[in-house]
Amino acid sequence: MASAGSVAEALEQLSQGCEELDLQSVEIGDEGAKELAAAFKLNKTLTELQLYRNKIGNEGAKQLAAALKKNKTLKTLRLGENEIGDEGAKELAEALKTNKALTKLQLYKNNIGNEGAHELAMALMESQTLLSLWVNRNVIGKKGSKALGAARDAQREMLKELFEEPPVPEHEFGEQRVSIMESNFCVIS
Repeated sequence: MASAGSVAEALEQLSQGCEELDLQSVEIGDEGAKELAAAFKLNKTLTELQLYRNKIGNEGAKQLAAALKKNKTLKTLRLGENEIGDEGAKELAEALKTNKALTKLQLYKNNIGNEGAHELAMALMESQTLLSLWVNRNVIGKKGSKALGAARDAQREMLKELFEEPPVPEHEFGEQRVSIMESNFCVIS
């Protein structure tokens, strides 16, 4: 479990107008995700949140999803290499349907299966802003891959990246990529 200091420092950075917050590999878990979600729910400056390798599971994903429904500035959410399963993916998918800011969501190397992939695919069809979704290296089977493929095909004009198993050839999406802001970057370790 992360020290309370990591989450406390992150919350302080958020209150001071941090635009990018890097909390990778500090193992904040579901409780830390809950605290962060409460802080960034109405935050007006944060555009990128990196939460790689933090032992965030379904409950943490649920809290982050609730915050995404309210937040209007977060453009990139990186949740790779956590413990998010179908339930967490479903919650995040619901948030994507109403969120008008998020352009990049990374959920690679979690525990998302067919059900979560199907819900993410449905959200992808409704999202007006999501340009990049990474769901590779999960436990998604043929049914989930088929749903993601159908969403990709339907959103081809807007979607720039979809990383799934098997990977989609890059040439199918062209050269355009989501740019990541580099100003006011905050790293917590």
